[in-house]
Amino acid sequence: MSGRIGLEAGWLGNTSGPAQEWRGAWHINEVYQRLRRFSWPGLPGLPPPEAFASFRNTTTSPANAVGRLDRASEMTGNADGKQGMLSVFLRPRALNSGSMELFRDGLNRNILFLTASTGLLRVRMISAGSQGITMDTVTPLPLGGWAHLLASWDLNIGRAQLYLNDVANLNVISGPVNATIDYTQPPYRMIATGDMWVDVSRFYLNMAESLDMTNSANRRKFIAGDGSQVFLGADGSTPTGNAPIVLFDGNGNAFADNRGYGGAWGLTGTLTED
Repeated sequence: MSGRIGLEAGWLGNTSGPAQEWRGAWHINEVYQRLRRFSWPGLPGLPPPEAFASFRNTTTSPANAVGRLDRASEMTGNADGKQGMLSVFLRPRALNSGSMELFRDGLNRNILFLTASTGLLRVRMISAGSQGITMDTVTPLPLGGWAHLLASWDLNIGRAQLYLNDVANLNVISGPVNATIDYTQPPYRMIATGDMWVDVSRFYLNMAESLDMTNSANRRKFIAGDGSQVFLGADGSTPTGNAPIVLFDGNGNAFADNRGYGGAWGLTGTLTED
């Protein structure tokens, strides 16, 4: 077939569950090229990311969770401080009970978690004396839809900012108080507890710097104007010029590779992207 190309495309059906994504494949000259997934336009949420990991659990015991991340020792280069930022894309697919702990230290002082009963996210960063900042989102996450959380805090100047899908979405529970956050409390973990299924994509945690997110140019460093993801750099250094302590970004089990400077985390189970 000199000078001519044969193209074939077709639907492969839709996935089950709340995501209900449609899958398609295409061939050139009878050679399979690509399988790509995309969300049906009628579903809630932001444009879906290219890569994510599924955290699923059907018991209340972390030891029995299907896929979790742990860091037993102190993270490389970690230090107590007063500044920080979080950026993460999430899709809750089942919120029956429990919580999704996207970050938790050994003393439960510093934590980002999603509560099943409310669908709300909480960010807490506090000192040994329990002073600092605790803030919640106001709007529950859409079940089956992708959402983006962006948080920034600087206790030196009283900054406490929380954005959901690029819109300010802040309910301050306590603080901000000018205190030194007790960041150095291993072990650390990321896990779904209770009865939950949450997809996570591009998790960025910076425990040394803070940007003013009221400036939309700073938000564009983490989320595009149309709600899609932006590339943070191979090590996450694009937003500030410095790598964060934690950057999880990849498909399935590849998500467990920390691309930040804080060192490797351990993976238990599987983080299947499906």
